[in-house]
Amino acid sequence: MYDFGVEVWYRDETVSQITLREGNVYSSARGLKVGDLKNIVSEQYGDKYLVKLSDEIIDYVYDTVNKTYFGDAIYESIEPEDAQNYYSITVAFDDSDYVKQIHIGDMLVSMR
Repeated sequence: MYDFGVEVWYRDETVSQITLREGNVYSSARGLKVGDLKNIVSEQYGDKYLVKLSDEIIDYVYDTVNKTYFGDAIYESIEPEDAQNYYSITVAFDDSDYVKQIHIGDMLVSMR
């Protein structure tokens, strides 16, 4: 783990996932930070392609080949050999609906 709660995962000498775990020093490309309230996620990413994995975890999945976001159905159709073509931003919340973790990376990391 790097300073300020940043984890970087590598596969074949390439970044496969970045995880933000603490503080509000770093943010996603749209400005989401650890410590933001759940409603900020909806404001920044919308609800159209939101995948609710549980009450505490949501996900947005992007297909880099077709250049589009997907909803719930995408999880069932991703094959492990194609997983690097899909990227997700996964957001975990604490009991008070504050962002406690942000994971940004390819879906192969999620499938392991």
